[in-house]
Amino acid sequence: MISTFFSQGALSSGAALSAAFGVGLAFGVALELAGFGSSRRLSGVFYFRDLTVVKVMFSAMMTALLLIFLLEKSEILPAQEFYHMATFYGGSIIGGLVFGVGFVMGGWCPGTAAVGAAAGKIDAWIFIVGSMIGVLFFDWGYRIFYPLSQWGAAGIATADRTLGIPFSAMLMLMSLAAVIVLWVCELWNPDEKRFVFSRLRENRMLWVFCAGLMITATLAPSLSKPVSGEVSFFSDIDSGADHIDSGELADILMEDPESILLIDVRPAAEYTAFHLPGAVNIQPQELLPQLARDFYDFPMVLYSNGMTHPAQLRNELMRNGFQDVRFLTDGLNGFLDAVVRPASLRLTPLSAQEQKRLEWWNQTAR
Repeated sequence: MISTFFSQGALSSGAALSAAFGVGLAFGVALELAGFGSSRRLSGVFYFRDLTVVKVMFSAMMTALLLIFLLEKSEILPAQEFYHMATFYGGSIIGGLVFGVGFVMGGWCPGTAAVGAAAGKIDAWIFIVGSMIGVLFFDWGYRIFYPLSQWGAAGIATADRTLGIPFSAMLMLMSLAAVIVLWVCELWNPDEKRFVFSRLRENRMLWVFCAGLMITATLAPSLSKPVSGEVSFFSDIDSGADHIDSGELADILMEDPESILLIDVRPAAEYTAFHLPGAVNIQPQELLPQLARDFYDFPMVLYSNGMTHPAQLRNELMRNGFQDVRFLTDGLNGFLDAVVRPASLRLTPLSAQEQKRLEWWNQTAR
């Protein structure tokens, strides 16, 4: 079995940064070989002059999808080794529109601009400078833009679960879509602005790729059970978020502790020495066996000293059909700092709600 830097909690280590640098170089070389070091070729897709971008991206996407599927199925690289980002539909739409406009205007995306810059393209350098200005502008207006970036939060949402179909069916649909797109791009003649069906007899390797894609997708067994509907976590918390901050958790523990299952995933000795009120101790390897029967739809919060392990376990539970699972932001240490720290040790005065939380904690700790 292969372990990832994410699962080991070593994303900021020197080895991880070195590996990222190597992967970045390899990715840049692949982009250059695919012709993505030219802004004319990249922007040509928007004017139907050059569809190389579409063909390369669909081929790369399906190759990666099938490879990940095979690695997961063979347990060489289990699903829990991957980091799954949360989905924000509204934020993605807004970001996609901004990204698309920038792509059309500049002829580059951030990755291909780096390739062009490395090749000495002046317009790529201009695009990178513009991108950095945009990053600084976003940072300056973060408080304004943050609600937009979080709009349409849906937690860790995958296409198969959103549509309520097995993973194998989604793989088949995506493979079919990729085959259709690849052939449409191949038959299109940009010079004559029309489809040339005589090309069906050419490009035997494309036939082989498409046939292999469809065979693999057809034989792929289902990896996940269908999930339908949307289940809310708490009425006062966005249903799609994958975490809960210390103040929100403290409020729930004060007002309605029976409404959640608070799970401490630390070693038993640490739990015995100290744990949050109402928390139960379940070791990571026992989560699925102990929760499988009765808690698929019950709100749960996972916590440890930090966030890495609870986040990984939360992802694993979601992949196994659990609907309402979150992890505690900044972990137990963050909770103690945000809720338990005495007023005399804080840099700013306590708000009324913070004072209420601290008084609750002092009474509970007795």
